[in-house]
Amino acid sequence: MDNIRQDFYAAMVITNLASDMIYEAQVEAEQKGKNNKHRYKINVNHAIGVLKDYMILTLCEEDDTKRIAMFDEIIQMLKRRVIPIRPDRSLPRGIPRKAKFHHNQKSNC
Repeated sequence: MDNIRQDFYAAMVITNLASDMIYEAQVEAEQKGKNNKHRYKINVNHAIGVLKDYMILTLCEEDDTKRIAMFDEIIQMLKRRVIPIRPDRSLPRGIPRKAKFHHNQKSNC
């Protein structure tokens, strides 16, 4: 039971840290691109991937100045990957195709 609780709290800490870093990168990205055609937001999927790779290394760093520099580098990486927010953009989803056979009943020909 303690393992589940520990995993839950670890996930909450990482999620809160990630949302804080995404917010900070978003504020800096909005200040930079005021004259663009569209507004831009941070690509959250890319941000989660970057944070998975670099967050543990950053948190384990003992030197405070290096840790701050690593956090700034992560925010710079997040700012580079933005996606446009296009107003009134709605694409209807297609009807999924049903498979002719169930996957367990496919022939081996």
